[in-house]
Amino acid sequence: MKKLPCLSSLFAITLTLFGINTVMAAEQSGHGGAYGGKSCVRAHLANKLPAHLATVAPGSAFSFAVFDIDSAQQIAVTVKQKPVEIASEYRAPTFFVTGKIPDEFRNTVVRVTVKINSQYPACRLEEGWLVKISE
Repeated sequence: MKKLPCLSSLFAITLTLFGINTVMAAEQSGHGGAYGGKSCVRAHLANKLPAHLATVAPGSAFSFAVFDIDSAQQIAVTVKQKPVEIASEYRAPTFFVTGKIPDEFRNTVVRVTVKINSQYPACRLEEGWLVKISE
C-alpha cells in the first residue's frame, strides 16, 4: 500500500516537468510562443525573383514578397554581404519588395540575403537565394 502514494507523487512530478518543458519549447520554437503577452509569428518570403541559380545581367532587379511583418523597416537586404537599397509597397497583408543587384558584380554568383528584424530573437528571419551574374 505504500507504493501507491509514491507512484502518484512520481506521476505528479512527471506531469509538472512535462508541462514546463512543453511551455518552454513553444516559447523558444518561434512558432507562436508568447513574449510579454504578444505572440511571435515568423515572417515568410515568397515569389523570389530571379529564381534560385537564374542567370541575370549586372544591375538586374530582384523582388520578393514578405508576409507576417508589421513594418517595411524590419526588412534589410544584402547582395554578397553589401547592403542594397530597397523599395517596398504594402498591399494587405503583404509587403512587395524590389531592389537592384549592384552593377559591380559581373561574372560571379551572388547571394541575395533578406533579414527580417524583430524585437524577439525567435521571431527573426534570415533567408536568401543565389543568382548567377553574367558579364
